This record gives sequence, structure tokens and C-alpha cells, in this order.
Amino acid sequence: NTGVAVMLYDRKKSYMIPQIEKVAGVNFERISAPQPADIAKASGSAAAETVSNISDRHA
Repeated sequence: NTGVAVMLYDRKKSYMIPQIEKVAGVNFERISAPQPADIAKASGSAAAETVSNISDRHA
């Protein structure tokens, strides 16, 4: 099986992750939550692309 799974957890439950990995036979890649600057950058890029697409259609 292949795919992507996203697991959200708090510190109180983090002790369970190695147990889940062992039972499932997988190792999870741990990444941190996006920071506000990351979200702002992505939102700004999406907004700029939308404006560009509108401008192209009405040119």
C-alpha cells in the first residue's frame, strides 16, 4: 500500500506514536506545523495567481 497519512497529535499523546509505528510496520516522517509566514507566503502566491488569471482573461 502507498499513500499519504496526516497525523495530528498533542504532546500528551506523542508517546503513542512509536507504538503505532511498530504495529503498522511504518515509520512516520515528522514535520512541524506551518508557521504564519509560510501560510502568508502561500496565500500571497495564490492571490497573485488569481489576479493574473483574471487579468489575462480580460486583456
